[in-house]
Amino acid sequence: ANLLYEDGRPIDGKGVGRKIIDKVQSTYVTELAGKNFAYDGEKSLFTVGPLPQNKLEFTVVVEDVPSSRNNGNVSPDNGGFDNDSDRKRMRRPYHSKTYKVEISFAAKIPMQAIADAIRGHESENSQEALRVLDIILRQHAAKQGCLLVRQSFFHNDPKNFTDVGGGVLGCRGFHSSFRGTQGGLSLNIDVSTTMIIQPGPVVDFLISNQNARDPSTIDWAKAKRTLKNLRIKTTTSNQEFKITGLSELPCKEQL
Repeated sequence: ANLLYEDGRPIDGKGVGRKIIDKVQSTYVTELAGKNFAYDGEKSLFTVGPLPQNKLEFTVVVEDVPSSRNNGNVSPDNGGFDNDSDRKRMRRPYHSKTYKVEISFAAKIPMQAIADAIRGHESENSQEALRVLDIILRQHAAKQGCLLVRQSFFHNDPKNFTDVGGGVLGCRGFHSSFRGTQGGLSLNIDVSTTMIIQPGPVVDFLISNQNARDPSTIDWAKAKRTLKNLRIKTTTSNQEFKITGLSELPCKEQL
């Protein structure tokens, strides 16, 4: 699957892919012959049986809502972990973006490979079959609103959060993967931990992160390094942006 902006540029943001593919699936049911997708969130997409054509192109309009993919470099959002003020702002109208989606046939994975894996028999397609099962597992977690970090998923449950200081929360979840064993197919589940940014205003995060008394005592050189590549959500438009740097001049002197 190849996802592009309306002007043909490849999509650089991670996390929006699932929303785009879900929109394609719901909009073009007939053209896709009613097929369900198992999508890895990036380039790979699987279906049970072939699509009507080996190459399909679609155009969809998606509301520009924040992504649900988070890790230690992004702040929680409505698709992952949010707070009351976030939910109130969700009532505001969204901006929309147009995307192009190209779906091309790449390879066929025999269903027999999955059956062999269940029986504990190795085949040349066993690893790819297990990868498909892992993708289905991740997709199920994504549809439940879980935060996904590689093969780990984290439920939005306050009991799973631990304040580790500096404006950062530790989040407990699970790592899952399918494995072939002599006794057949096994699902391995283990405890996993990730770090997320405490939801709230950016200035409040910086005060907590630097243990500052108030905004006037913030070290902005350090803040610039801390904030780079973090994703924020504006309160006025409810849009999400990535911080690439801080300007030398204050906002009132930018115009």
